[in-house]
Amino acid sequence: MSSEIDIDRRHPKNTPILFGQGGAESEFLNDFTSGRLHHTWLITGPKGIGKATLAYRIARFVLSKSVSQNQGEVSLFDDNSELYEENQQKKNEAKLYVPPESPIFNSISLGTNPDFLSLERVIDPQSKKFSNNIPIGKMANPEKSSARFLTNFLRKTVSNGGYRVAIVDAADDLREDAQNALLKTIENPPPYSLLLLVSHNPARLLPTIRSRCRLLRLFPLSKKNIGEVIKFFNIGLDNNDLDSLYSISNGSVGNLIDIADSSGIEVFRLTNDIFSDPISLNIQVLEELLSLVVKDRTGKAFQTVHILLSHWLAEKAKIEAAGGVHNIRRDQWVNQWQEMNHLFRQTENVNLDKKQTIFTTFMKISSLCRECG
Repeated sequence: MSSEIDIDRRHPKNTPILFGQGGAESEFLNDFTSGRLHHTWLITGPKGIGKATLAYRIARFVLSKSVSQNQGEVSLFDDNSELYEENQQKKNEAKLYVPPESPIFNSISLGTNPDFLSLERVIDPQSKKFSNNIPIGKMANPEKSSARFLTNFLRKTVSNGGYRVAIVDAADDLREDAQNALLKTIENPPPYSLLLLVSHNPARLLPTIRSRCRLLRLFPLSKKNIGEVIKFFNIGLDNNDLDSLYSISNGSVGNLIDIADSSGIEVFRLTNDIFSDPISLNIQVLEELLSLVVKDRTGKAFQTVHILLSHWLAEKAKIEAAGGVHNIRRDQWVNQWQEMNHLFRQTENVNLDKKQTIFTTFMKISSLCRECG
């Protein structure tokens, strides 16, 4: 089965909807309508559950409100788009929804809004891969992808008399010196500035940054929510595939879509074949999997293997913790899980041999299975 997905269409900047995070939206909206909006928000939770999508919805909402107030308009909530089914409209318009045909939506999507900035890792021109972090930037004329460019941006005069909004996706990628530069702005925020920090792992941020942010915690999605996202983006998953993939997605639609993309379903099936008898370790199937990963230039297949291995090892540790039937030593499986995650991250960060990383990991798992009986 193949899945034809428009990657750009589902980028958070182009996504008008958000499922399953109504509580977080309400929390922000209550703060906004109180007239005492906090200047920096830390949006946390696992990857792929809608943190960046929420950040963009907040940005569009706040900037649209600024425009509406200046132009004497009544409310965003009076807009009635015919682009979505009636039930989707009710969900979306209830909170932070801004219609895709809105000028604010388009200007943020195109990167032309003078009061909005998104900061994230960029593609390195030499390696053609994403840079490992977000740098602090030069003192004079800092690069657009740097922390200093963002702090300078927030101090500029707002063009429409409302807010100036910036998103950092993800704040975990900021180098320590870049975090310190950002901290100065957080401690002394410019008037009518709003900073939205997306974080998958808040522990990687300076404690002083965390303590000065308003925390907005998002939670893994339900199977129903993930099904709604799959339907919205017309991703070709039948109910059987959705049932199988949801169990390993950990409530992350990002994880599930990564698996559904391109050759992800085939990676899923090959990996499951190997896991069906990890002691014997079917080398022929493993070679098929390695060949598929090597041919995939997007890196998605490698990431999918990482997701599957992480889930399988975590389940092994849970079985032992619950007194499972395989007499597996929990600490060994936990150590294997930690070692595997470290190796996969290192492989992506410093461009190690992906084929060797996967092969080595499966060999270690097979060896541990034999040892544990």
